[in-house]
Amino acid sequence: MMSVVGDRQKATVKMSNCESILKYTRYALLIAGTFDIRNETTNSSFLYKSWSLLSQGYYTLFVLSLLVGMKDVLRSGVDDATFNINMQTFLFSSLLLMKLVLFYTRRIRDIIKEVYEFENDITHDDLECTQIYNRNSRYNYKIFFILCVMTLSTGFLYMFNAFNDWMLMNVGNSMENKTLIYRGWFPFDVGNPIYFNVAYFFQFPVGIWLPGFIIVFDSLFISMVNFATARIDILGFKFENFEMYSDGRNESKFHCLRNIVMEHQDLIRYVENVNESLKWYFLGEVLVKSYQITVSLVNVIHATNKGDLLFYLFIVIGLLLHLIMVYYNANELSLESTNLCVKIFKSNWYDQYSEVVRSLSIVMARVQRPLELTIGNFRVIDNDLIVNIFKAGYTFLVYQKI
Repeated sequence: MMSVVGDRQKATVKMSNCESILKYTRYALLIAGTFDIRNETTNSSFLYKSWSLLSQGYYTLFVLSLLVGMKDVLRSGVDDATFNINMQTFLFSSLLLMKLVLFYTRRIRDIIKEVYEFENDITHDDLECTQIYNRNSRYNYKIFFILCVMTLSTGFLYMFNAFNDWMLMNVGNSMENKTLIYRGWFPFDVGNPIYFNVAYFFQFPVGIWLPGFIIVFDSLFISMVNFATARIDILGFKFENFEMYSDGRNESKFHCLRNIVMEHQDLIRYVENVNESLKWYFLGEVLVKSYQITVSLVNVIHATNKGDLLFYLFIVIGLLLHLIMVYYNANELSLESTNLCVKIFKSNWYDQYSEVVRSLSIVMARVQRPLELTIGNFRVIDNDLIVNIFKAGYTFLVYQKI
């Protein structure tokens, strides 16, 4: 029976296609100007590099403008609402700029390359492993589309409100009631009507750039985590069916088990690299997102019109969904890594000779220590962290009402 299964795997492997877990993220990278197109023609490469410089240069200048503008906010003693909106935008934009810098580090590039190499290799693996990987890829696609809907909806509302405010401010010719979207620095006098419009529409497109970069880098980082979970699912299948797996490949059971253990060691190294690359970013994200949630909740309470109320509600919902998508999947990685112990126990270990049983016992001892992502060097990312952030936001909201 096992040899029949193995023959079926060999006969159908050519028909199975691996679905890349970064399929839609690559499109987002291309649009954002962060995709590597070194193999393209000279003209297309020049045009794309020009777009890349324009896209990333504009966003960098926007963040620098906010940074210098924050000095004026801190010195001028503005009201709490103005301070919060400027501080919130500056911190969030700076965090996104940090993601952009992280993306260009050698370690992140090597991780992305490793994902592509694994997907090329799995095409030549058995049908079941490819199907398991494809199932995880399709789950990752759903996260990508949820991220797109939430971020682009918020960006659209931002641009709609900003344009509507600009139209209202231009009803009269007076500059008294005209204010920029954010307090930013510009190398010209924004008190001049022409220069004011230039500055205003310099800040206006950030409603597209911010959601675009959020989709790119958040989907990339979440995909890096889900890629590890997909590999754990494949390892679980191999451990549980290693006897069938060895027969299908005409390998000895010990040699097959040795290869699976080496794959597990490679996965441990991969997760450690991901954690070393992202742990300090996760720390900054927890601090910034916690602040954003509390400020956005206050803005929801004090919103003066339906447009602002809808905008801040979308921000709160988007932030909460983002935290759930990142931390829930990080928590799933930890749980699935320890679940390998159950997969090994379900295998026919009791029918194996002593050398294989001893090897399985060593593996079971190791997998009881979960693969984890951390916030800096402080704590593990898990579902409890989401609950704690929710509690903190609710406590702050109650305090504001009192």
